[in-house]
Amino acid sequence: EKECFPHELIDKSNFQSKWKLEYLNSYKDKEILITNAREIGAIRDGFFDCEMYATHYCNRDVDVLKTCFEAFRKLVFSEYNLDVYRFLSVSSLSLSYQHNEGCFDECYELNSVLLGFLREATVGGRVMTRDNKKHHTKHKLADFDAVSLYPSAMNELTGYVKGKPKLFKEQIPPDADFYVARVRFESIGKNRHFPLLSFYKDGARNFTNDIVGKTMIVGKQALEDIVEFQDVKYTIIEGLYWNDGFNDKICKTISRMFNDRLKYKSKSNPLQAVIKIMMNSSYGKLLMK
Repeated sequence: EKECFPHELIDKSNFQSKWKLEYLNSYKDKEILITNAREIGAIRDGFFDCEMYATHYCNRDVDVLKTCFEAFRKLVFSEYNLDVYRFLSVSSLSLSYQHNEGCFDECYELNSVLLGFLREATVGGRVMTRDNKKHHTKHKLADFDAVSLYPSAMNELTGYVKGKPKLFKEQIPPDADFYVARVRFESIGKNRHFPLLSFYKDGARNFTNDIVGKTMIVGKQALEDIVEFQDVKYTIIEGLYWNDGFNDKICKTISRMFNDRLKYKSKSNPLQAVIKIMMNSSYGKLLMK
């Protein structure tokens, strides 16, 4: 009965008033509202007690939230042996689960200057039109979406790099498993309508072909991509690299979660939604750490 509530009839002047039932005539679900109100004693002597009904309505909101959250807690504990009361966010929950699965064994968190350097190479999703121009369209647009992009990307990884980063200058060490480098771009052979690299300018990230002579901090994959797809030449200045191999447990963990979700989804088990949220937020805390 919680869903039946005459929001459009209420304002601050009449909230604490007793309404004549005729006042409800314009409410489309009047009969349901009156039935619900009678059940809780909010109609007396032909008057509707708005404050009493509203209090009941708000209490039901809290009841529903409490019931759902407790159900959510049981689902997570049954699957992952984690108590959601220990976490403030699903990202924190997912991070703890990865820890428990050994995804970060032999890996290190960074802070201070090194972390600041690595964050310069972190770029989020691209939001732009072709050539970054405005378009006024009057026809229908198709919105294409793919399944589980974040989890599938994690599955594609070699893993998380193990060991502590080491410094290099002027040349990427040949034994580097992964690196983040400060480079200066000397030339670009192919301009693209959707360029691969970007600068943060005037409060927004701008993907651009105008990179010649500019210095940027980029990761291994980003640098290899722009060489392959935009034929750039560059000079290495300095950077960090890892050469102790990878911990590949994240690939197996995220793949198992994905398959578990498919299993629960086929059975209409609400745990599938919990796993979806955990998979999609599994990367969140890593950007901070």
